[in-house]
Amino acid sequence: MKKNHKIYITILSFVLLITTIAYIALDKDEGYHEYRNPVNNGLASLTKFDAACSDAGTSVEGIIFLTRDKNSLSATIVADLIVGGADDMGVEFSIPAGLDVDKVLCSFNDDTSSKYAYVRAWPDGGHSIYIAKANGSPEVITVGGSGTAVIELHLNGKIKLEDINSLDFVILTANKTHDDISIQITH
Repeated sequence: MKKNHKIYITILSFVLLITTIAYIALDKDEGYHEYRNPVNNGLASLTKFDAACSDAGTSVEGIIFLTRDKNSLSATIVADLIVGGADDMGVEFSIPAGLDVDKVLCSFNDDTSSKYAYVRAWPDGGHSIYIAKANGSPEVITVGGSGTAVIELHLNGKIKLEDINSLDFVILTANKTHDDISIQITH
């Protein structure tokens, strides 16, 4: 019996040793790592904007985050907006040629559908993004309200970063007042 007991202890010790070695070998990637902070990586500039048409009761304010790496850039527009009840023009974001629209998230009047926002591509490049614009859009009715828009943009693959000196945006409210934004690109 003592002999069997020694064999069981030896086998158990061997299994425990193999398990420990395997755990250490396989867990190398799960150990302590240098932490890479994901906050503001590649952030090149912040540009605030503000446009208001007091006659229409429409206003927009926000910020453009411009990020870049060696060969490309992207922009994220975050805007809080209010559209007056009688304003059928809403808010327009004019996006420069050379940038493509990746995604538009809009919470106008807490509605998750796309009925208050739409994107128009222009033949010469560039886009317009409309929020709560009823004039010219049969799908959107004139309605006041408020919300937040997040617009994600990236450099068109046909454009080289070194060929761009600036990005020129126009933020328009009620088709009357605007904020012209020019973000200089340094090379």
